[in-house]
Amino acid sequence: MGRQKSTEYCVERVIPFPAHLIWETLDDPRHFGERDPYHTDFEFMGEQRKGLGTIFRLKHSYWPIFWFAPDHVKCTIVKPYEPQKKLRLREENEKTPWKSHVQEFVLTPAGPNCTLVRFAVSYRAIPLALFPLRFWARWLAQKRMKDKLREIEEACGRKSP
Repeated sequence: MGRQKSTEYCVERVIPFPAHLIWETLDDPRHFGERDPYHTDFEFMGEQRKGLGTIFRLKHSYWPIFWFAPDHVKCTIVKPYEPQKKLRLREENEKTPWKSHVQEFVLTPAGPNCTLVRFAVSYRAIPLALFPLRFWARWLAQKRMKDKLREIEEACGRKSP
């Protein structure tokens, strides 16, 4: 099956909290499995619980972007990893390798107690057979990503005094 070039989806949101509070949420990988209907059954793989090299597993649903059954993915916090600035996560799908991707969160100060959070997801190669679905898939992926940024903001609100 032919492959197309890499695909990146990106969304941004100004979150009305300082970067250190947003980082507190992002740096705890359990947020990927909390309040997220697409990622469930969170499980650490090893003793490390945060930071570069942390590995965990999730059950991942691709519905409604891809209608195939959910499967498990192995996630690893990878470089570049810059505390309170950048977090990159490699999500590997052994069953369906083309679904593997990289997620990246970049935090930039945006005024007093506000932070611009850029969330990007990059796929190496999506089968060309799925090319006709690209606009629908982009819209749904970006919607899910916006929901994730909203979840992060809500988590910060619960932590803020």
